Amino acid sequence: MVDVRRFKIYVATTGVWKGYDYIVMPDGRKVSVSPGKYLTVFSEKPLIFGFEDMTEEIGESPDWDFDEPKLEVVEETGVFKRRVRLRATYTAVYEVQLYFDNTLLYRFTPGFYTVDIEFIYTEIGWLPVAAGAAAIIFGLAIASIRKSIKK
Repeated sequence: MVDVRRFKIYVATTGVWKGYDYIVMPDGRKVSVSPGKYLTVFSEKPLIFGFEDMTEEIGESPDWDFDEPKLEVVEETGVFKRRVRLRATYTAVYEVQLYFDNTLLYRFTPGFYTVDIEFIYTEIGWLPVAAGAAAIIFGLAIASIRKSIKK
């Protein structure tokens, strides 16, 4: 399942970045916040999560509705290279950009609408495990071939 901690938003209207456990202030200062303060998970199956766009650290009064944008993972396929389809509902007056890691996925303009977003990513953490498993299997195959040749 896609890791929500890899998503972040940039609230272009106020110049604030928001991730799972941090924000980056307009002056570039990174501030740790409690995990899920501005990104919360509503449901795990199906995975539904949302962001809060207003930031109390810069004097805004968050309404804590976490629907700017609110995202549902509609489909996720693949093992190491994954295709993800999200359904995003946006109901805000701010311009917000949605990122996965450092890849821009969508620019939300002010309004009230739903949009489908699709992207592909590679699960880097699994690659060394897969390479190690492949090397072991290859080594066992070579050993088996050598054993049968010696007979």
